Amino acid sequence: MARYPVWWERLAFKGFAFLVDHPWLVALAPSVARVAQKLHPLIKGTLLDPARPWTRSRELPKVAKQTFKEFWRSRKR
Repeated sequence: MARYPVWWERLAFKGFAFLVDHPWLVALAPSVARVAQKLHPLIKGTLLDPARPWTRSRELPKVAKQTFKEFWRSRKR
């Protein structure tokens, strides 16, 4: 058993820490995801596709039209 995490785990945790320290990036993510989903067919299956292992045998799930937070704010009380 490794005593320290491997390099990619350390990188993932540093990326997560950066994201959590910048809430505006979290708020921007749904908009970026909607645009990226429209552009994904252009790179699907190529080496540029970050979801290539997943999309070899399945489709990525669709990004919701509104976030839960947007839905919650828009509902009538």
